[in-house]
Amino acid sequence: MNYSELFAPIQVNQMILKNRIIAAPIVSHVSKEKVTSGISMAIIGCGFIKEKHAPIKGDVYMFDKYYREETRAKLDFYRQGGAKVSLELMHAGMYARTDKNVDYVYGPCDLVRDDSMVVKAMNETDMEKVAESFALSALDAKKMGFDMVTLHFAHGWLASQFLSLHWNHRTDEFGGSMENRVKFPLMILKKVREAVGRDFPIDIRMNGEDHLDRGTTIDEAVYFAKVASQYVDMLHVSCGTDINREGNIKMAATTLEQHHLNIHLSKEIKKNVNIPVVVVGSIETPEEAQMIIKEGYADCVALGRALVADPLWAKKVYEDREKDIVPCLRCLNCFHIATDRWNVGCSVNARYNKEDQYPLVLEQAKTLKKVFVIGGGPAGMKAALTCAQRGHDVTLFEKHELGGLISFSDYATSKKDLKRYKDYLIDQIHQSPVHLEIGKSVTPSDIKERKPDALMIAIGAKMIIPNIKGIEAEHVLPVTEAYTKMNQLSDEVVILGGGTSGIEMALELCALNKQVTVIEMGDKINQSANMLYKVALQKKMQKFPSLNILLNTRCVEITHEGVHIEYKNEKRFLKCKHVILATGFKPNDEANAFYGITPETYVIGDCQRVATVMEANKDAYFNSLII
Repeated sequence: MNYSELFAPIQVNQMILKNRIIAAPIVSHVSKEKVTSGISMAIIGCGFIKEKHAPIKGDVYMFDKYYREETRAKLDFYRQGGAKVSLELMHAGMYARTDKNVDYVYGPCDLVRDDSMVVKAMNETDMEKVAESFALSALDAKKMGFDMVTLHFAHGWLASQFLSLHWNHRTDEFGGSMENRVKFPLMILKKVREAVGRDFPIDIRMNGEDHLDRGTTIDEAVYFAKVASQYVDMLHVSCGTDINREGNIKMAATTLEQHHLNIHLSKEIKKNVNIPVVVVGSIETPEEAQMIIKEGYADCVALGRALVADPLWAKKVYEDREKDIVPCLRCLNCFHIATDRWNVGCSVNARYNKEDQYPLVLEQAKTLKKVFVIGGGPAGMKAALTCAQRGHDVTLFEKHELGGLISFSDYATSKKDLKRYKDYLIDQIHQSPVHLEIGKSVTPSDIKERKPDALMIAIGAKMIIPNIKGIEAEHVLPVTEAYTKMNQLSDEVVILGGGTSGIEMALELCALNKQVTVIEMGDKINQSANMLYKVALQKKMQKFPSLNILLNTRCVEITHEGVHIEYKNEKRFLKCKHVILATGFKPNDEANAFYGITPETYVIGDCQRVATVMEANKDAYFNSLII
């Protein structure tokens, strides 16, 4: 495909960007490969201005004397690939988390937060002081050598708190009408422009929509973009919020959202201004990026998680290797809020923040071995590929077809990203020197006869089948099989199990206008999902009145007419023609039979412990490095 528009240069003030690909500010991801991959600009996030009420983590100002060397090192790191570097400047406003000596934070209105912190409504003197601090910080960034500053006026931080009626309930000249609400943000912009001069590029990160009650609308965003454009050189259009979870699942969209979800917002803003417009938000493929530029939705694209999943995204596009791009699952595990920092990482990039420890080009094994991998799911395919990259003679055995448990993604509308990853792995296997033996089961004795030097067992998990009378009936389907037959299912369906797989299936069926009842023995649903995905699932569930959830409920019998349940110590009968089992999985203990064939035996993925694609990927990659 021709990506000429995507790789065309563009001028921003006096600065030339060599292409239209910008790395969005993901603070948690530090990658040399990303910054040297051919992107035109990298934005360093969370540069808090010099103001004691501004930060959300400590009170360090990155241009203070004893932090300047650290900031210089960071700038040099991001610049090493020839990309321009912008610093995101921000003030957290009412969501600031400051040191113990600060007894209040700033916001548009007086209130007391849930943590008892006082939020002080800013007066005009406070506003002038904060605007001056933005100007000082921008000037310091210019002095340090940053190519641009990106003023963070989006995602529910201070400036957007003033812009949005969700937070701004003032009745003075800084509240009410949009003309009033823009006054403080414009005060900041004016002072920043005066400080840095006419020729230094300024960008604004702004919301096209807040996705909150009484939040910023696209019409209001267009108004702000028009009046702000006299002071700035670029507009960076996003949506949603950071702290508010309802808006957070739009800011960092899950698989339940479409790709490039903000382009209708950027296009409307672009029609009304005469400066370049950037759009961010689930832009995953080069085809999507090219379409956005070519069809005038925006002038540049900002990629976040796509560059976490594959830091070499831009390089691979330029080299016509689109098929080698590792797809992002939009699982949000790279977003610390999602897991409360328990397990921050990337589902498809095991080297996330470990590039110095594990080189991109793997060291060839000192002793080349005959390696057998049993199981062609995500763990098995990743293991086979990694071992082959190290020079081993690899054979991959799969009794059905490549893809394993995630093959259900071929049928699930909310799993298109997972399907892309499955297809990517299969394509990589076919491009590799891995020998394939597909369509037959292998036993431990079969393997033993062929005398492998190393053995990796990745035969996945088994479904947990509860002891329920009638569960063996033909109209009772495992959830993975049910995906292949969704259009054949009756209009009334009962799902046993309110975990993530059960709720996801319920949403798929509700979208097909089926009446669905989910029976869950516990008192909560979606227990295994990360926090943000739980919120996203809950929001989507609210759209379907045909979905009924019964908690603390036990199924005692399945008949051809329906299911007998015990709910709140009462016996009930639910009429249905199909029952779907989403009762969970357990490791396939058949893996144990393969021990003893060779000392180098590794059990990986779900047959070791049922977890996630991220854990399977890590298992496969790191175990393969020691063979």
